[in-house]
Amino acid sequence: MTRNPISAQSAVLYTGFGLLLVAIVSLGVFSYERLLSNSEALAELSENNHQKQTAAMNMRIAIRERAILLWHMSLTEDPFARDDHFQTFMEYGSFYLESHMSLVSSELDQEELILLERLDTEVNARAPKLRGIADGLTAMSGGDEHINSIVEVLSDQTVISNILDSLIKRQHRNNEQLQKETTKLATQQLYQIIVWMSIIVILGIVFARISVNQANNQADKLADANAELERIARHDPLTGLPNRLFMNDYIAQVIIEAKRYNKLGALLFIDLDGFKSINDVYGHDIGDKYLIAIAGLMQQKLRQADIVIRLGGDEFVIVLTELKNRTNATTVAEKLLSKLSSEIEVGGHQVKASASIGICYYPNKNDTVDSLLRCADDAMYQAKQQGKNQFHVDEHISPDYNAR
Repeated sequence: MTRNPISAQSAVLYTGFGLLLVAIVSLGVFSYERLLSNSEALAELSENNHQKQTAAMNMRIAIRERAILLWHMSLTEDPFARDDHFQTFMEYGSFYLESHMSLVSSELDQEELILLERLDTEVNARAPKLRGIADGLTAMSGGDEHINSIVEVLSDQTVISNILDSLIKRQHRNNEQLQKETTKLATQQLYQIIVWMSIIVILGIVFARISVNQANNQADKLADANAELERIARHDPLTGLPNRLFMNDYIAQVIIEAKRYNKLGALLFIDLDGFKSINDVYGHDIGDKYLIAIAGLMQQKLRQADIVIRLGGDEFVIVLTELKNRTNATTVAEKLLSKLSSEIEVGGHQVKASASIGICYYPNKNDTVDSLLRCADDAMYQAKQQGKNQFHVDEHISPDYNAR
């Protein structure tokens, strides 16, 4: 039995693309595992550096605040105030010890261990004297007699602060180095992925070139079919105008652009007056032809940038964009009323109706598609209540978005 050439070619293509898929998946899994492993390691290092830096900075704050409190205790005459300062002084001492424990529990490099050992030596040597002066200040009426001791102790605290500053600078350098390593690692991984993906792509091109002509023909047919389905779904089958589905997306977009660029726009809600009588007198076929004619007349009165939408029945929406001022919208409404109230020959009949138009400006800060459509709809009903064949403007635009 002779093998079908098309089946043989398909088998080769499927095999080739299958191998490419396996290669891509394998590369993706391998890259993901490496990235995950490296990310976890870098995250641990980053967390450790953050813990060390936070602890050292807290210790630095505790040293500074204790020095300030000691000085305040020497200056105040109020024993109760000195007691409050002393209590805070002791609390910062506890805060220092907690931060110290956090620093010791982290992973320290050799230089940090040396700095920490120097720090502990200096703190242990000076802590008794610092505590003794603090205890002495709580039991006296003034700090003048201790002023020399206080100055000496504060100088000692400067030594401790300098060691902590060196420790913090070391941790800053560690963070900078970690960032460089992270960038370098990411660059290396990206380079490797690019190399392997380039190889895979080259192999893929070999197989793709074989099937591209066949695929293009099928893709063109499918694209045409999808475009036609999209057009049908988003346009009114009678008038060819955009429909409600199109309107929701379009108005949402023009609201966003109007807010972004501070542009004035308007929504016109149009309802035909007496359209039911046309259907009743002449029949629905004439009514449909009348709607088609009305749709064409409205499009003739608009700029190319403006759009007419049919909601359904005898209701239409017009979206005006980038207006120079509000009178632009009312001018359009006046032209539409004049045109829509005139007789139109449809199917050998002279047909006449009119329209009520509601105008709502946008953007408003809280505008949505529904709120803007409801605003224009309400304005249209106001026009009907005022006698039909006219327009009504709803003034809800925010002053922040007035056209300039």
